[in-house]
Amino acid sequence: MGITLLTLGVATGGLHFFTVGDDLVRFGLLIAIPGATALCIGAIRRQIAVNADQLATAHTAGYVLALDHVARGLLDQPTAPTGGGGGDDQLAEVRTLPAPRRATDDERAAG
Repeated sequence: MGITLLTLGVATGGLHFFTVGDDLVRFGLLIAIPGATALCIGAIRRQIAVNADQLATAHTAGYVLALDHVARGLLDQPTAPTGGGGGDDQLAEVRTLPAPRRATDDERAAG
């Protein structure tokens, strides 16, 4: 509809621009302006719909990735060492400390 109005308005206004029909030129402009507005609104609506579809696709992909990580057990791993982003070599350097030794009653009494 916007293309039809724009074409009709430009044709009417352009045809009578070179003749004496000032009223027809104004009429052509009055038809062309809403036609151009309708084209702009239609383009904006199409762009918003594309962005909404892309958002839905990205949301679904993120959901599937999260389910894949849960299924593989990747989210239940212990916390990685904080020494940087090494690899297996860095994981080999991680050592646990022995449990603290508790003092016996005799050692407390002597202490």
